[in-house]
Amino acid sequence: MKRPLTVAAAFLLTGCSTGPEEAILSSFFAAARLRDNTALASIAAVGFEPNEQGVITRFTITSVSPGRRKPLIDRRIAELSVESPHPVDLGMYNGEMETKDVTIAAPVKRPNGQISDRRLVVTVERAILTGETEIVGHWVITAIKEGGELVNW
Repeated sequence: MKRPLTVAAAFLLTGCSTGPEEAILSSFFAAARLRDNTALASIAAVGFEPNEQGVITRFTITSVSPGRRKPLIDRRIAELSVESPHPVDLGMYNGEMETKDVTIAAPVKRPNGQISDRRLVVTVERAILTGETEIVGHWVITAIKEGGELVNW
């Protein structure tokens, strides 16, 4: 019970003063660090396993791509994006997915204890549904790609 509260507190604190990308990434890396699979399941379709990829405790967003829209195809991501607080019947809406790539620079503590400065590209997606009312879902992390070792950042 302590872990979801910690993740929720991290989300609220970062959500007050930063953009939505920083808030979702802070929540994601906090939940990953704690191995809080319940919290991760509500905000991500991918994981960041501390024993394999390492631990991120801080990061800097270096760029955010403009949003790209495409037809709603992956219903699983759309449902995850709009499910809170109640499930939404996607059959009642037309919709599309908005996607952004968020590039971050972060010191990553590897499982062997080494810390390396890394560049990661995190893909976030959300559903935008139109029908009787418009529903804009929350961002969901759908991919994390290694962008290489940073030099002099």
